Amino acid sequence: MFIINCPTCGAQHLVSNQHIKSIHRTSEGMVGYVRCAGGHTVLHHFPEAYPKPKPPASVIEFAQRTAQADAA
Repeated sequence: MFIINCPTCGAQHLVSNQHIKSIHRTSEGMVGYVRCAGGHTVLHHFPEAYPKPKPPASVIEFAQRTAQADAA
């Protein structure tokens, strides 16, 4: 069970997995379309279920060096 915020109802709803209509993996993590208790479809983000992967350390180091060079 998890809580969703329905902008149509203007309320939070405690829903179960049975309320999930579909799940999608995106570049920003996992999202799903969930039906609230009022029957509205809500786009819900599941950040813990499929987190956005961190870039490799070499990419982070390169970005930091590039930012420092641009600042100089």
